[in-house]
Amino acid sequence: MSNFLRENKTKILIIVGLLIFTITSGVFAVYYNTKDITVKINNRSTPIEAPEYVTIYEVNLNKSLREVLDENNLPTNEDYIYDVDLDTKVADIDQDDITGNRVVSGTINVDGRSMEFSTGAETVRELIEESDIDLAPSDTTDPGLDTALNLETTTINVLRKTQERQDREEAIPYETEQNYDSNLPAGTVEIDVPGIEGRKIVTEDVYYENGKPTHRDKISEETLIEPVTEVIRIGNGDFTSSYNSASYGYNGTPLILDDFDLVCAIVEHEGGSSYEGALAVMSCVMNRVESPDYPDDPVSVLTAPGQFASYLDGYYQQFLGNSSTAVRQAVTDALGGKRSHSYLNFRSYKTDGSVNIGGNWYF
Repeated sequence: MSNFLRENKTKILIIVGLLIFTITSGVFAVYYNTKDITVKINNRSTPIEAPEYVTIYEVNLNKSLREVLDENNLPTNEDYIYDVDLDTKVADIDQDDITGNRVVSGTINVDGRSMEFSTGAETVRELIEESDIDLAPSDTTDPGLDTALNLETTTINVLRKTQERQDREEAIPYETEQNYDSNLPAGTVEIDVPGIEGRKIVTEDVYYENGKPTHRDKISEETLIEPVTEVIRIGNGDFTSSYNSASYGYNGTPLILDDFDLVCAIVEHEGGSSYEGALAVMSCVMNRVESPDYPDDPVSVLTAPGQFASYLDGYYQQFLGNSSTAVRQAVTDALGGKRSHSYLNFRSYKTDGSVNIGGNWYF
């Protein structure tokens, strides 16, 4: 035996060395056949919830991602979508960070139709891209493109914004020139030149959102027909000396001079000193007088609580005893039955369906 060992010493040493190398390599192979991976789980039940990061150490490369997640109590059901297929072996995963997003479901409203979605996308922008929806540079979404998706995000609206240049024809109001004539009785108004409205072309850029106009930008105006200024003559005699209560009443009921003066003052502040504006205000007053829903005399209508601001705030007082002859004529005509419209209300600004008469908007 000793001779055998002496004769084969070299061979034996080689064989033992190979055995030691093989065993050592196996140990190293088992140890290094692993990798560390980090999994980001985004439960996104609220807009501010932070994702959960889990680092798993020394993952066996031969296991599937699904097996690794199950072993670490991380979700693998259909409520989550990962950026790596769950049946992929860890050895074939070429990324160290893996993301799993809670599925968000809802509706995208776009171009007049509704699209159902169920997605793992993290933002509205990603959802729009994966839904193959093309957005023009001017288009927007509600909520915005960079909004993070969460379980409360169930409706996405795509807002198509367009612009169109349009021309429209518009009236040009005529002005009124007032001339006082001492040869006419006080308060008398005569029209020498009838006013005529002009016409113009207005060019605008109209902006639409989902087919509905949102605002307009005026580009230019071109006058087609110039307006004709109305020229009227107003008698400027002594009104007080010519006052006759029988001439300044309604439905056979005369107004005393103080009440008539009060009505004129309120009307002038509400409608201005022009005949047209004053008649429009006074027509509104008398329409109320003739309505069962309001007081049955003009003074009570004008001084009713919460109605005419010029009376409530006392602004009318500057015109007491000082109202223009055009206003006094308009009040007189309205008391006598003349009307320029049938509306019961007016404001100083435009509202839906209102009509401009003498500077105020009636409805």
